[in-house]
Amino acid sequence: MGRIIKVERNDAMRLLPAARLFAHEANLPGRFNADNFISTIVSLFDSGILFCYGIDGEDGVDGGIGGITHQDLTSGDKVAMELFWFMKPEVRGSRDAIRLFDAYEQEAKARGCRRVMMVTICGLGDERISELYKRRGYTEFERHFIKDL
Repeated sequence: MGRIIKVERNDAMRLLPAARLFAHEANLPGRFNADNFISTIVSLFDSGILFCYGIDGEDGVDGGIGGITHQDLTSGDKVAMELFWFMKPEVRGSRDAIRLFDAYEQEAKARGCRRVMMVTICGLGDERISELYKRRGYTEFERHFIKDL
């Protein structure tokens, strides 16, 4: 069983191997830009709105989850919005993945968030993750569409 760690600003580079692997596997739009990934993560940490947890691994983290806190545009409630949740294939669906998700939800609550917003990438275990979210009390609310220009 992996150790769940709170990822801090100085640990941002530890996210890189799993993030790169996930971006490739998920076929995310655009080319993965490691410098941009790290500078954005560091900037969000510096702003105080990012929180992140990982599963300690040999070459970084074997999985990571991070989100930002912000005020909801319409209600004014404080919410946590997932920015990423990536897992190396060998730890997907494991107890460690659930423990990572638990840490994320607990941190959102500790930060005073009234709700948590999560996403799933179509075609990448989306049915399995949707079922997990439903079991945890989440309801489907919005779908995102993307177009390259």
